[in-house]
Amino acid sequence: YLTGKKLKYGIIQDVLIATEYNANDKGFKVFLGGLGFKLDLPGFKSFNINFYYRDQIGYSGDTYQITANWNYPIELAGLKFRISGFADWAGPEGDKKENLLFVPQIVMDIGHLFNKPNRLYAGVEYSNWTSKFGVQGQNEEHFQFLVKFHF
Repeated sequence: YLTGKKLKYGIIQDVLIATEYNANDKGFKVFLGGLGFKLDLPGFKSFNINFYYRDQIGYSGDTYQITANWNYPIELAGLKFRISGFADWAGPEGDKKENLLFVPQIVMDIGHLFNKPNRLYAGVEYSNWTSKFGVQGQNEEHFQFLVKFHF
């Protein structure tokens, strides 16, 4: 994007600069920076994988994080669905343990039923976080309903 040229090689469609800053109201702050790869995988509308340098503010040291996100469209009986989501795998840092957050979603394109495709989606999301915030034994797992509206 920055050069105006695609850096394509095999299944790699492009090479990206990847950054994130995550924070909450309880003092959790994480800076991430690294490289991402946009992949060309059969059937996927998108599949990206990012490799980060990760620094949680207030903890000694630093670590890595690998994040994947995907979007896989499917059609069944004229109805349009999308299987999407992300997974974050973060290494240990300070006294924090390695942790994995896996959040897949399946949604139906409700807007498509009203000739307004890609605007309104409804479905479910599953969240599984092993060693939440790097705390060993602090695991979280739940299902939730999901509604997305795109302007």
